[in-house]
Amino acid sequence: MDYAVLEQAPNVVLIEASFDWDDLGSWGAWARRQPADAHGNVLWGEAVPVDCERCVVVGDGAPAAPLGLSDMVVVATPNGTLVCRRQDTEQVRRVTDAVRARGSRA
Repeated sequence: MDYAVLEQAPNVVLIEASFDWDDLGSWGAWARRQPADAHGNVLWGEAVPVDCERCVVVGDGAPAAPLGLSDMVVVATPNGTLVCRRQDTEQVRRVTDAVRARGSRA
């Protein structure tokens, strides 16, 4: 259960269910639920990986065209670009916090 939701809920009801669950709170978690190409890349939108393996590449309103990367996440939007190691996707909030502290939108 998501503690951020439970801490705010005045009353909670739980129902046990048997189905797969994955917290999609990171790019790595999202990628686990998406189809991959022959090189293990997960692509969405304007994604054009060249010689990449096991990358998550998202072009959301802007092209994302990484070259020669392995195990990376590249997300391009009109508001900014994120590039990180796939293993570090749980820490993306640190990037958002740093951008906001600098006074930019994130």
